[in-house]
Amino acid sequence: MEQFIPVIAIFIPVIALLIPIVAIFTSHQRKMAEMFHNGLNNQNTDLLNREIAMMREEISQLKASQNNLAIQVDDIKKSETQRSVTSQVAERLTNN
Repeated sequence: MEQFIPVIAIFIPVIALLIPIVAIFTSHQRKMAEMFHNGLNNQNTDLLNREIAMMREEISQLKASQNNLAIQVDDIKKSETQRSVTSQVAERLTNN
């Protein structure tokens, strides 16, 4: 046990000096991480806002296109129905 006393005597000051060094290092690392994340968050927010605006525009265009297609389909159905009714009336007139 006596042989460990000099080793312990050396480790106590070394550990005492390492504590502030580690604290300074972690504090610096935390500050750098905060700066990095704040910069990225601002850039990411701008980028995401632009992407959201573009996606909303695309959705609006898709809705308009879908509405136009639905109207065209309805027009085609209506014209087919009118042709069918016209041909039925013509057939009845020719049969009588």
